[in-house]
Amino acid sequence: MLDLLERYGIRATFFIQGNDVAAYPTITSSIRSRGHAIGNHTYTHIDLRSLSDARVVEELRSTQDAIAAATGGFRPRCMRPPFGSFDQRVTDLASREGLTISMWTHDTQDWNPSTPVAQILGVLNSVPSGAGSTSNVLMHDFSPNMLTALQQWLPANIGRYDFRVVPAC
Repeated sequence: MLDLLERYGIRATFFIQGNDVAAYPTITSSIRSRGHAIGNHTYTHIDLRSLSDARVVEELRSTQDAIAAATGGFRPRCMRPPFGSFDQRVTDLASREGLTISMWTHDTQDWNPSTPVAQILGVLNSVPSGAGSTSNVLMHDFSPNMLTALQQWLPANIGRYDFRVVPAC
């Protein structure tokens, strides 16, 4: 995924789980060193609404600490709640930790291994382009079908979009 994005000069925002950072710190470091933005995606990918305040803060802080350790001190300013599940309490707790919640406008559903490439392409093709268009597409770097879809979609569409990282991150 990183090599493909680099080939097209695209910078993306990666919302990373803390347990993945701990397991693969060099990948996290590479994401950052290649100019991509990094956001917090909690440590264990649990629905934050089901946790106590203390556990929500622990999920966020432990991820911040893992990312900082892997990147030489960088601490994200944004987070994406697992499953897109959050409420005002989670928003307030994230804000107290210096994190803004960032959500998607288009879900490729590539998190499901049975989502076909054609369906992912359909979502990508539905994203508006042109002046004034702002979209945030949910993709997962662990999805082989997403990588295949991007390899097909990017050559034909790279000039139609202004790819950017999430500014709040």
